[in-house]
Amino acid sequence: MARKNPQRSVSLPNEITESLNIYAAQNHITVSDAIRQFIEQGLSVETYKKHQSEIRSYIREEIENTLSVVIKPYMDRLIKMQANATRSAAASLMATVKVLSENYIDNATPEEILANALRLSTVITRAKSKSDAEYLAEAREWIGADLGKPSDGG
Repeated sequence: MARKNPQRSVSLPNEITESLNIYAAQNHITVSDAIRQFIEQGLSVETYKKHQSEIRSYIREEIENTLSVVIKPYMDRLIKMQANATRSAAASLMATVKVLSENYIDNATPEEILANALRLSTVITRAKSKSDAEYLAEAREWIGADLGKPSDGG
């Protein structure tokens, strides 16, 4: 009568044999079952190592699919919203400068008011400060850019 599973004879050091006996007793299994479990675990680790690059490729592909299908549309929307917010903030700043220069501040040009606003913004944002001449040049550049016209980029 042939056996179902072939048998293998293995010699083990006493320490490993004792550890196997303790493990089997704690888990209420036979020593043979414990040995089979450890062999299966070892083989599964080896299989994992052999297929690791393939597994990583699948994971990378899933992440890229998730980014392009799920996250990218939201990122595109956020970028458009941020661009609109930036344009609105610039328009608001320019309108405020114009109102101040025309109605409330004597002896101050729009460039000087804007230069002061830019100077203040560097303090608030902790950006690198510039010289007064650099702030005035930047203000003239902003005002000369004709921010009232819509740009081609929309």
